[in-house]
Amino acid sequence: MGSLFLLIAIILSILSRWFEYGEQSEIGDVIIFPAIFFLALAALFSFPFFKDWLRHPKTRWKAIRFALVSGIGVLSIQLFAWLLFWRGDWSGVWFLLPFAVCLFFVLKIYRKK
Repeated sequence: MGSLFLLIAIILSILSRWFEYGEQSEIGDVIIFPAIFFLALAALFSFPFFKDWLRHPKTRWKAIRFALVSGIGVLSIQLFAWLLFWRGDWSGVWFLLPFAVCLFFVLKIYRKK
């Protein structure tokens, strides 16, 4: 499953670059966000604890919550960086707040036995 997510992330990243070189940078900028989400999911599947959570029916929902919150956190930090550093828009700093909330919940889910 992790390989599938990685393949999707790579394809979306290539499409993003292709659109940016084709003078359609707005489309390329938007496509990169799902690529980042799928890359985060692929990274999660490389951790043994996450695979164990998915295998067992009792912890499957825990794994799904962990993946969703992690993905949203990664998207939030990417939006922050994209708006602040690439666009020069200081409103991107507001995306640090959802990142911090997601980080809190990721740590809370991970520590919960």
